[in-house]
Amino acid sequence: MGRHGEAVRILAAADGWRLTSPRTGAQQAEADEVERQAREELGPLLYESERAAGRRLAVDDVIELLTRITTELPDAPDVAAAPDVPAAPAV
Repeated sequence: MGRHGEAVRILAAADGWRLTSPRTGAQQAEADEVERQAREELGPLLYESERAAGRRLAVDDVIELLTRITTELPDAPDVAAAPDVPAAPAV
């Protein structure tokens, strides 16, 4: 969908949060493919810049990024109007 920079940032943030449990084989294969495509599209310098930016993201930053991405998708549901979606807990 052309969101390679965002994908790299989100994966880098998640990698930083992963403390003990490795990805499953299927999860790792998917992450590797996303990163391969991103490297190809962004080039090595921009790819590494996006990884560095992602490593600095907090959980709330990733939630905000994902919310923005999903609201920009065509025919995206209005997440705020969904009655069965619990609000994120206040921290």
